[in-house]
Amino acid sequence: MKKNLLLHHYIKQKTAFRLYFTKTLDGLDMEDIHQLRVAVKKLRAIWSLLETITEGKLNKRLRKAIVSDLFDAAGELRETQVNLIILTKKNTNYLHEFVQYHKHNEKTEKDRLLEIMQDFNRIELEGLDVDLQKHILELNNDEIQNKSAKYVLRKIIKVHKLKSKLPDTERLHKIRIHLKAVREILSILNKLFLDSHLGKLIKNIKKLNKAIGEWHDYTVLIPMLHEFSKVRKNKKGRHHLKKYIQGFEKKQDVREEIIQEMLDDCLQPTKLKQLYKLIGESI
Repeated sequence: MKKNLLLHHYIKQKTAFRLYFTKTLDGLDMEDIHQLRVAVKKLRAIWSLLETITEGKLNKRLRKAIVSDLFDAAGELRETQVNLIILTKKNTNYLHEFVQYHKHNEKTEKDRLLEIMQDFNRIELEGLDVDLQKHILELNNDEIQNKSAKYVLRKIIKVHKLKSKLPDTERLHKIRIHLKAVREILSILNKLFLDSHLGKLIKNIKKLNKAIGEWHDYTVLIPMLHEFSKVRKNKKGRHHLKKYIQGFEKKQDVREEIIQEMLDDCLQPTKLKQLYKLIGESI
């Protein structure tokens, strides 16, 4: 009997989730926290795909609800840690108080994440997998391939609609979420249907996601710096902070232009032809 590749992929992602859950619980290492969030993102993308493929028989909300507090707490901690990396690169006394504030937040957020992880209901999540795996086994690889390609194309249509209204912080964040799901499903498709065009598309979307991720990091940091500068009593300190903020904002403008160009290039219809081929259509 031919191996069900989607089930094989799902089991692999669940294994990664278990691994980084345990490692994070044991040491709260920054890279382990990041990999834990990546694992959750990949699982959420597969749950969304399966809800579509099974026409709602598998409800993604039940599963997402179980991991939402864990995902959110890890995300808040990750943002604080990324902010600390950016700030410490500047190596200036004028940011010392702000760095200390973030270090305090990091400790609080670590405690909160640890508390959530200790209360996390792994048994409930594993229990839901019994039904999920049964549904996956009822699907054949051709059906998974066709419906996955349609799912990705629908996501890409949503991205096209959103990108026409850029620059907009909220819309660009939504584009990032859609593209992360697209990349995960494309990775599954690439395993089912080895093709250089899909491989290139995955690589391009990975670069695009990285660029949007960097933009996101500074989008979170800049408003916090503005608030911090307002409470600075030292006039010289406020002046220096203003210069740092202006430098960050100029780079953000450049990032937004680059992201727009990358979006236009990456999602050209000709670069999506393999996806149309998988659903038996041409561009």
